[in-house]
Amino acid sequence: MPSAHVCPSTVVLCLTATGLSVARSLGYHGVEVYGLDSNRWQIGHFSKYVHDSSTLSCKQNKEQLLKNLINYARNKNPQPVLFAAGDDEVQFVSEYAETLKHHFTMPQSYNKFTGLLLNKISFYKECMELGAEIPVTFFPNNLKDVESISKKISYPAIIKPGLGHEWRKRFKGKKVIEISSPPELLSKYEQYCPNAEEMVIQEVVPGKEGNIAIFGGYFNKNYEPVSVFTAKKTRQYPPMFGSGSLCESHWYPEIADMSINLVRKMKYHGICGTEYKWDPRDAKWKLMEINFRPTLWFAITRASGVDIVYDAYLDLTGQKVQRKIGTQRNGVVWQYLLRDAVSVFHYLIKGELSGAELKQFANPNKEYAIISSKDWGVNLMYPLYALFEYFRHF
Repeated sequence: MPSAHVCPSTVVLCLTATGLSVARSLGYHGVEVYGLDSNRWQIGHFSKYVHDSSTLSCKQNKEQLLKNLINYARNKNPQPVLFAAGDDEVQFVSEYAETLKHHFTMPQSYNKFTGLLLNKISFYKECMELGAEIPVTFFPNNLKDVESISKKISYPAIIKPGLGHEWRKRFKGKKVIEISSPPELLSKYEQYCPNAEEMVIQEVVPGKEGNIAIFGGYFNKNYEPVSVFTAKKTRQYPPMFGSGSLCESHWYPEIADMSINLVRKMKYHGICGTEYKWDPRDAKWKLMEINFRPTLWFAITRASGVDIVYDAYLDLTGQKVQRKIGTQRNGVVWQYLLRDAVSVFHYLIKGELSGAELKQFANPNKEYAIISSKDWGVNLMYPLYALFEYFRHF
């Protein structure tokens, strides 16, 4: 139900399915949401929960965007809240945090974590220093290092970029390059990675996508967890090395504890999501990544009774928020329908999809990434958006 009192407005930067979920979490409670994305046809623009502003335009350079955000916020009382829902947007907010913090309410860590928020190299090194379990990972500085690594790493392996969001633009959504042998590692390195210091080489943790556990949380300015959620991934898109396409809420106390301890050590204030995969070789959970922002699957947190985004909004604006740790509803399923359909087809033709998994795919009782009975503008535009997604990825 919408709140009875007037709340500070919000600006959501990035209106992909992730930003759409952020807008819905706030809009469901009567918060006025203004959305901004460089793509005028991005799906979030068509949500009834996202408003346009004459002060904020879609296509602009960083300096103009900063100017427009300041102009928008200047006459707002109370001060609006700023959410960054994409990696490019996190990079922008981090770069201009010292200026933006005088005009917007936002987490403190944007201006402290500029190098760590997006760079996988500094991220993994920081995690290792803090004692986190990660897959065997190498940080080459040159071709000679890559040649040496190729002889001692176990295969299959993957190449990960330092700046993943820049990589995905070049490779149409791919997060990694898969490697099966030493010659292939050297060949792919020379083909795709002219600068060794901008990449990491990592062993693949064996096992299916169902061995992946995910965590979402919001940490207040004292670095204490306010809202905590965990789930298991069932499938990803692209298969094996992509983003979640089907997830189910499931409480993993050990994943919650490991994530909370790590984020506390980092002294991070804001929303984040972590991902772990169970390694059967040593019976340990291995940290795969952290996103220092809302992630693609965050709509499932709302459907499971732990609305991380709205709880973050309440805390940032000085309102009372109830601590939620271990209170979620389990068994809630979230699906990014079209992407999951591609992954299902992939496993069908390989003969690796069970009848139960196929039944779960077809069951309509889910929280969807985009489709919503409460948001028909988005539903009507979804077919066109699906075409846009197809041409962007293929």
